[in-house]
Amino acid sequence: MKIDSWKIINGVYSGDKKNVYYMYLKLKGADPKTWQLLKNNYSIDCNHVYYGNHLIEEADPETFNVIGERSAQDKKHKYYGSNIEA
Repeated sequence: MKIDSWKIINGVYSGDKKNVYYMYLKLKGADPKTWQLLKNNYSIDCNHVYYGNHLIEEADPETFNVIGERSAQDKKHKYYGSNIEA
C-alpha cells in the first residue's frame, strides 16, 4: 500500500494507486483507475465484478446491475451475494 496515495473510499473500502481494498483484503485484480463502488456491497472495474472482497468470475461488468439488497444480475445470470442463483 502506498501511504502517500492511500485514501478511504467509505467505511470499508480504501485504495491507493495500485490496489483497492475491502477492509484489509486486497480485491484480486481490481483496477483502481476504473473501479467504482455500486451499492449494497457490489463494485466493478473495467474487467471484474466484486461482492465485498469476493471476485464474481462469471459476472459481466458491462451489463451488471444491482437489483436488490443482496441481489444483482447481468446478461447471463442472477446473483445473490457472490453466488449465481439457481
